[in-house]
Amino acid sequence: MAMVEYSASSANWSLTMIERTMAKTARNLWFKYPVVTITGPRQSGKTTLAKAVFPDAEYVNLEIPDVREEALRDARGFMTRHKSPVIFDEIQNAPNIVSYIQAEVDDAERNSMYVLTGSHQPALQAAVSQSLAWRTGILELLPLSIEELKGANIGRSRDRLMFDGFMPRLYNKGPEPAQLYADYFRTYVERDVRQIANLRNLISKARVLDESKIDVTKVLIYSIVTVKNVKTNAVMTYTIVPESESDFKAGKISVTSPLAKALIGNSKGDTVTMQAPAGAMDFEILEVSR
Repeated sequence: MAMVEYSASSANWSLTMIERTMAKTARNLWFKYPVVTITGPRQSGKTTLAKAVFPDAEYVNLEIPDVREEALRDARGFMTRHKSPVIFDEIQNAPNIVSYIQAEVDDAERNSMYVLTGSHQPALQAAVSQSLAWRTGILELLPLSIEELKGANIGRSRDRLMFDGFMPRLYNKGPEPAQLYADYFRTYVERDVRQIANLRNLISKARVLDESKIDVTKVLIYSIVTVKNVKTNAVMTYTIVPESESDFKAGKISVTSPLAKALIGNSKGDTVTMQAPAGAMDFEILEVSR
C-alpha cells in the first residue's frame, strides 16, 4: 500500500510516515476509471495523497494565478500542453476544463488518465456530476483517522485526540492546535462565509426577466450562435452556457470562454475578434437564436 509522508515530530513522539488508508483505494480506482476525483475539506491531505499515489503523473496546481488564468482563458490549448497522466490540483478554480477532460477520455477510451483534487464547492460538484458521470471514481478524503494515527504509532489519549484534532498539518511540524484552528478559521472559514454572503447579495439583486422583452438579436447567455472562422471559412454552432454547464463536445461553451466573451453583445453580421495564445482569430456571426 502506498505510504504518504508527513515527517512529523514533537517532544513526546516522532515518525517518518503516516499511511493513509485511502491510498490503496485510490490506486485501484486509477486502473478502473479514466479519472479519479479526490474531494474533501481543505487541508485534509488531498494533494499529498495524489502526489504520493500517482508519482508518475504531471502535477498542475490550479491555485497558481497564471496557471489558473491560462486554463480559464484557453482551455483547449491548456489541455494540449498538459497530456495525461496529469494531476489537476484545486480543480474547482477552473471547472471549465472538466468538459475538455470528458472529451479527452471519451476519445482515448482508456483508464488511468487524470486525477482531480478539489474542495467541496458547488461549481466542482456540478461540473463533475454532469461531465464525468460514469467516467470517474470519486473519493472523499477526510483528515487523519484514529486508525491511521495508531498505524503510525502515535499513542494519545481520547481526551488529547479530541483536543488536538486530526488535521495532517498538526503532525507535520505544525503549530499548536489552538493556533492552527484559529488560523484555519480566519483563512478558510471566514473566506467561505464572505463568499456565501456575496452570493446572497447577488441573489437579492437578481430579477426575473420577461423573455419576450429580451433582445434576441444579440448574443446573450443561452444564445445559440453560428459563426464562421474568417480565415478558414469553417462554420460552427455553439450554445453559450454558464461554466457549470459547459460541454465542448456537445457544442456548449462557457460564458467565460474567450470566444463567448468576444461574442456576447454582438449581433448577426458582426465580426468579432477572439484573443488566443496562438494569436487573434476573427469570426463572423452568421445566426443568433434562442
